[in-house]
Amino acid sequence: MTCHVQVQIQKELEDTREELNNIRALKSSKLLSEEGEKKLKLLDKQRSCYEKQLKRLEQLRLSQAKYRKTKKLKLKRLIEKHPDAAVAHNLAAYDQTGQPSIEDRGQKRLFEVIIEIASRGAAADPFRSSNLISPCITLDKLTERLKERGFVLSRSATYLRLIPRRSNSIEGKRHVRTVPIRLIKANNDQHKKHDDQYVATNTINHLKTLAGSFGNDAVFFLSQDDKARVPIGLPAARKQAPLLMHLDYKVTLPDHDFVLAPGHKLIPSVYAACVINQRKEVSYSGPTYITIRSGKHDSSTAETHHHDFSLLFDSKEFESVMKINGQCKPIVIICVDGGPDENPPYAKTLAGGIDLFKKYQLDCLFVASNCPGRSAFNMVERRMAPLSNQLAGLILPHDYFGTHLDDNGNTLDEQLEIRNFKRAGECLAEVWNELTIDSYPVACRYIEPIDTKDSSSLLNPNTLDLNWLQIHVRQSQYLLQIIKCNDLKCCTKWQTSYSKVIPQRFLPPPFPFKVSSDGISVADINDKDGRFVDLYQRLQLDNILPMINVPYDYNCPSVQNELQKRTCPLCCLYHPSAAAMKRHKRLHSSKYLKQQKVIIAKIEKKVQVTDDNDRESDKDSEDDNIPENKTNIKAGAPLIENIFDFLASDFIEF
Repeated sequence: MTCHVQVQIQKELEDTREELNNIRALKSSKLLSEEGEKKLKLLDKQRSCYEKQLKRLEQLRLSQAKYRKTKKLKLKRLIEKHPDAAVAHNLAAYDQTGQPSIEDRGQKRLFEVIIEIASRGAAADPFRSSNLISPCITLDKLTERLKERGFVLSRSATYLRLIPRRSNSIEGKRHVRTVPIRLIKANNDQHKKHDDQYVATNTINHLKTLAGSFGNDAVFFLSQDDKARVPIGLPAARKQAPLLMHLDYKVTLPDHDFVLAPGHKLIPSVYAACVINQRKEVSYSGPTYITIRSGKHDSSTAETHHHDFSLLFDSKEFESVMKINGQCKPIVIICVDGGPDENPPYAKTLAGGIDLFKKYQLDCLFVASNCPGRSAFNMVERRMAPLSNQLAGLILPHDYFGTHLDDNGNTLDEQLEIRNFKRAGECLAEVWNELTIDSYPVACRYIEPIDTKDSSSLLNPNTLDLNWLQIHVRQSQYLLQIIKCNDLKCCTKWQTSYSKVIPQRFLPPPFPFKVSSDGISVADINDKDGRFVDLYQRLQLDNILPMINVPYDYNCPSVQNELQKRTCPLCCLYHPSAAAMKRHKRLHSSKYLKQQKVIIAKIEKKVQVTDDNDRESDKDSEDDNIPENKTNIKAGAPLIENIFDFLASDFIEF
């Protein structure tokens, strides 16, 4: 059997011979010119070359055929003589014509191994219309795992074994022998645009710059978000991320795709610590802590996030990134997704932040969020895909201690229902506790529901001290700042040099700047040439601003019509909402001032009574310790509350 090269050369040889015959006919009639003579010689040489090539190809064909025949005979004798070795090394005689495929060259289990790899960590079909499995695995990862199994094939050869995206295309027709696996694109990679996206992004960039400047020893950077609720009694994962593979594979699944009963889901709250790397940048890597709550008996609120922060502080996984010398790091930065349970302008978020600020004696506490539709850029989102991968094919039990539902899905035994929810949450926690993300551990635990009456009184914004808020707190649309003051009677001593780096204590509002012939100037909101700058450039350009006491949301397009309404006319303090502005107006009312005077008077009286009792009880011991040459302390002498203030020079301005 001749090859296609021989056929091609044979055709060219016939064309050359035909042309030679025509030229020789002209020569016999003595009509051939000099150019014809030259062409005749050239064609004669070309004919001779073609004949030699054909002869060589024919000899090569015969020798290769003889070699293959001899090889088949030797292989057949070897298989007959050593059948066990042939089975161990996948040796088999190939009797068909043409080049054998990869599967026929000692890699017969290729299809089975591809299905096996794709089946691991898989989820059910999103539409539940067929028995499909969707594992989170890319084509490169599949090729790498096949090579680890001993299969020798390229990336393109692996792709040709999968179902093409379009079978009627030219490329799709090359997929002849395939397994029921198809690569698809992610359908949730489009992000909405928002008018405030540049201001919110610049705010988060300022916080990252601040964190990188102070480093890991002083800053704890936390990113938090609630993962999609995990159903109980159904496959936990339905959609996976970036590149997916659908596999038509027989599995045992429930015969329904609806929720067993209302609220039969678990709420995972994910807390991702972000470590500052050696380049002084906030990285996406760090330990992960997950709290799981019942979707029916509990919820995700500001109180739950406030409670979870104490769990992070007590966990061993977060000890290296959250503590320094056994205490919480003085600067805490929290990035949230801007949901109703953790949005910076909300009163419950403010109350929870103040409680954490006082409890852990922080220098600064920042809570920042991105604008709506841009929460996918929150750094905790990078941890969601590995968590979803572990959920693939997982069905959490809903009746571990016995069913608590009737045929209509109504609850028969509430206590049994709580126990079943707890068991399902513990099963999910066991799965995630075995996971490591970027070589960092993942800690997960189930949180039992608490009484809503007790939890509602934990964070009450109506009990906040308005005077304290005016000095220590600044709220805006996408940022909450709680900063320590310089008064040692109010706050403890600074643990960091933050007050020297940011002399005004609070972060400056984002402003766009542009460069023109006049130099650097402030750009308008709608000016396309305006660019937001980093934190330290913004501090240097503070003198260029046309006004003082600028609200932080001054350049937020979505709140331009509300700036004047939300700014106090007496103290020029900006508030992110009408409710916050209404709460602040109480500070300037005469009734509130009278109440504060009464409270201060009561506190001073209690302090004075306590000091008198302590002075009388310790009088004898103090007299024994007083030196003879020391004068007696007169009644009514001023009390030294802080030794540093007493020893400080009167010429130093604080």
